[in-house]
Amino acid sequence: AIMTTDRYPKLRSKTLSDGCRIVGIAKGAGMIEPNMATMLGYIMTDATIDKSKLQNMLSDACNRSFNSMSIDGDESTSDTVVAIASGLKPLSSEDEFQSALREITEGLAGDLVRNGEGTGHVIRVQIRNFPGSEYDARRMGRHLVNSPLVKCAISGNDPNTGRIAGAIGSFMGKFFPNESV
Repeated sequence: AIMTTDRYPKLRSKTLSDGCRIVGIAKGAGMIEPNMATMLGYIMTDATIDKSKLQNMLSDACNRSFNSMSIDGDESTSDTVVAIASGLKPLSSEDEFQSALREITEGLAGDLVRNGEGTGHVIRVQIRNFPGSEYDARRMGRHLVNSPLVKCAISGNDPNTGRIAGAIGSFMGKFFPNESV
């Protein structure tokens, strides 16, 4: 019922070893940057978990998933991710819960990207050994995937790694001019 321009529904579920379940649904197909933009996400669990712990876990999971994707580089004023816990079942492992929550949000984020308006290719960027903060590494990843030349190379199935190197060099020259890459 929440699908508008979505081509297919996005649903993920995980049952923990203690029987608690986490179920997530999401919608969104365009204007997905930065930080969720027009996407909607709803995560429900029957686990008993403290509200502030759930909020912290959700924030962490969103930063690793929904807040790290780019579809078209455009943003909107409407975004929401909500987590609701009924408290019907005792939770035996917060670590297992957090891992499952990350798995669900990352899966839903991937579904959103694959469903993006006009999407023909999907790439995943991993930044390793970055000389700055995690925040700056994410900024460089966004710079890379939003580079028009990199987008053309990906779209045209052109293995022109010079465009990738150029985008990385452009970012590093602007924001980390004293670092050697």
